[in-house]
Amino acid sequence: MEMTTEAALQKGIKAQKSGQVQAADRCYTAILQVQPKHPDANHNMGLLAVSIGKVQEALPFFKTALKAAPSASQYWLSYTDALIRLGQLLEARVVFNEARSIGVKGEAFDKIEANLVAAEKSGHGLSSLTGKSTEVPRANILDNFKLDQALKLAKQNAKKGKYEDAQNIYQDIIE
Repeated sequence: MEMTTEAALQKGIKAQKSGQVQAADRCYTAILQVQPKHPDANHNMGLLAVSIGKVQEALPFFKTALKAAPSASQYWLSYTDALIRLGQLLEARVVFNEARSIGVKGEAFDKIEANLVAAEKSGHGLSSLTGKSTEVPRANILDNFKLDQALKLAKQNAKKGKYEDAQNIYQDIIE
């Protein structure tokens, strides 16, 4: 008997909530084989990856979920959180500001902002495994974002008096 996409998604969510990572993975993978851009399946695969310490592997799932459903605030939060955990703070700031510009707000969004600000001040990423700060090499902003997005963020930072942030973005663009 074939399962509908919605039934497979619900089965995956139930398995994920009960800690059955492999069962959840099988459900989401089955959905993504049929519908590779399914937003909930992609988002939940990203959450699964983060939950087992594979934060880098979560990023493509979060990006796909966001592209498919850009109005889903939880997708913005998960993606920003993953970038912060990886120490990709410039990229996290771009994603956070983009989310804010489309109206994402709330307590969870405020918490992500506090985590981002704290990480920016310390210059460190947050390790998802230990919860302690760890040095992580900074990626170039153009690894994950288009030139026009990077330029827009640099201009926003300069207007706000965040000249060092703007300079770092421009330096990434030049490199």
